[in-house]
Amino acid sequence: MVIVSGNIHVISNKDSNTLTGESGGNEMSLALSSWRKSIEIPDLLLTKLPGAVAMAGDWIMKQRESILNEIFAHSILGKHPNILRYHGAWTENKLIFIQNEFCVGGNLEDLIIKRKSKNKKFSQEELYAILVHVSKGLRYIHSLNLAHLNLKSATVLIQKEKMFPLLDGGIHGNDYGEKRYTYKIGDTGHVTNVENPKLEKGDFRYLPREIQKEDFSQVTRADIFSLALTLYEAATLKPLPKNGPVWHSIRDSNLDKIEQCDQHFNDLLKMMVHSNPSKRPSAATILSDQYNFPLAIQSKSWLIAKLQEAQQQKDLLTKRLEESGVSLADTVVEKQTPLNE
Repeated sequence: MVIVSGNIHVISNKDSNTLTGESGGNEMSLALSSWRKSIEIPDLLLTKLPGAVAMAGDWIMKQRESILNEIFAHSILGKHPNILRYHGAWTENKLIFIQNEFCVGGNLEDLIIKRKSKNKKFSQEELYAILVHVSKGLRYIHSLNLAHLNLKSATVLIQKEKMFPLLDGGIHGNDYGEKRYTYKIGDTGHVTNVENPKLEKGDFRYLPREIQKEDFSQVTRADIFSLALTLYEAATLKPLPKNGPVWHSIRDSNLDKIEQCDQHFNDLLKMMVHSNPSKRPSAATILSDQYNFPLAIQSKSWLIAKLQEAQQQKDLLTKRLEESGVSLADTVVEKQTPLNE
């Protein structure tokens, strides 16, 4: 049941297709950015029970605080390729609007549901790509002394682009370009300062035991735990438990082996869900281990296209230097001998 007088209305990402359609150009999609999320409360709060109105009022205020926190977090985070881009916020007719980037690929949760219906598991290449992209977003968030605390498959958004390898002369190839996926962290409504955390607990399916026990001393490592379970959910196509023996077993680092992935990936996930948060790797540590990741994190055709683009840029700059009468050899800096040699 939607509260008509809730005084809160948020633009987010979920029914963006109804508002924007499948726009071909990303800039158009960004300009028409959507996801409309109405504030809803349980029916119980609308019944004529003693204190029901007060309960509803408190609930609305918490939602409002979450939305304002999302706006403030976006303004601090700025721009990062693996964080949902923020375009602005405003109030209109007692409603709050947030305009974010429109991700044409939807979110990871919906993709997991789609894959499960087709019994098509995520490949190791796909899982490593999610790991790397989201880790980059977390590394940036954590570098600002912030923690996300609501990372899950529903808050990992997917930007989908079609890449066209360049032919000689800079002409794009045919329309059979390969799709390029970029995974982005969205929903910053739970973002908090690491040194003075003010927490609104997120989804317990993805949160570690220490957060449930209100130990907030290492909240950035809680994000790492959530990322691991997001990957585990995608890899197994199984729903995560909300409570019970399996919930506790997972928090004791007991994960089923992911058959389509190598031992390195399985071991890394187990470290990321370690019961001791200090034993979990940081986002920066995960990324420093990229030399062990499969080369296929970036597809072959994508790498070729980027190489061709770089070569073209080099050729163009060389031509401009020659036209200005400067030889390329003149631009080479002589190697300097270190002082200790």
